[in-house]
Amino acid sequence: MRAKLPYKKIPLACALVVACVSSLCAFFVTDIVSLFLLIELASAASFYLLLVTAIPAIFPSEVKPGAVFIGGVAKPPYISKEELFRPATPLTLEETSHDER
Repeated sequence: MRAKLPYKKIPLACALVVACVSSLCAFFVTDIVSLFLLIELASAASFYLLLVTAIPAIFPSEVKPGAVFIGGVAKPPYISKEELFRPATPLTLEETSHDER
C-alpha cells in the first residue's frame, strides 16, 4: 500500500517538482518566450521553497516567556507560551483534532 503524503506538505512537493522540471526543461527549449516562462516558474518555485524553509529557521521553536520584553506592563507569570506569537507555516503546524476547532 502506498504511503499518503500529508496534505500540509503537498504545496512543498509541488513547488519542488515545478522547480526541478522547469529547470530541466529550460535547457531543451529553443523558443525565447517558453524559456522565459520556464525560468519564471523555476524562480517562483525556488523563492517559495526559500521562504518556507527560512521562516521556521529564523523563529525559535520554543519561546521562554521571561525572555520577552513587554514594556513593564506585566511580569512573566502573567504571560503564557500560548499568548506568544509565532508564524504558522505548513511545516511547523501541529496536528489538531476536529474537536479542538
